[in-house]
Amino acid sequence: MSLTTETIRDVFMRGKNFKEYVEGMAEIYKLLFKAAYDEYKVNKNVVKRIEKLLNGKTLNILVLAAEWCPDSRRNVPALARIADHISLIHLSIHEVNKGDELSTKFGLVKIPTIIIYDENWVELGRIIENPLSGSVEMDLEKILSSSSKN
Repeated sequence: MSLTTETIRDVFMRGKNFKEYVEGMAEIYKLLFKAAYDEYKVNKNVVKRIEKLLNGKTLNILVLAAEWCPDSRRNVPALARIADHISLIHLSIHEVNKGDELSTKFGLVKIPTIIIYDENWVELGRIIENPLSGSVEMDLEKILSSSSKN
């Protein structure tokens, strides 16, 4: 299914930032997400390279996650930590389950699905379930490097 820019932007605007997302959780998940956020150490060298690749342009990241999912508990707080270091990254987090409207609309296969859009809402890439490189920031760098060559 092809999504329009307006649909993507509308869904993005309805999402939550990390703090809002965590506040809406059951208490046990709230504690787990906050602990993962507090413990995550951002690779500052990779962050500098990402900032250079962004070259002043905004990155819009749509996150389809689930509070019960261990991969979401690991990767969503990591992404939030990275966004704290790079002000050009804007996050929109949605709680989803397989088969619901959003998961169908965005072709969700596994949770979390992190969809990276440029400032014009063109999809640059996805991180599905877990980063392939071993860290969220390294996958972001790889996605941005690949898109800058196009």
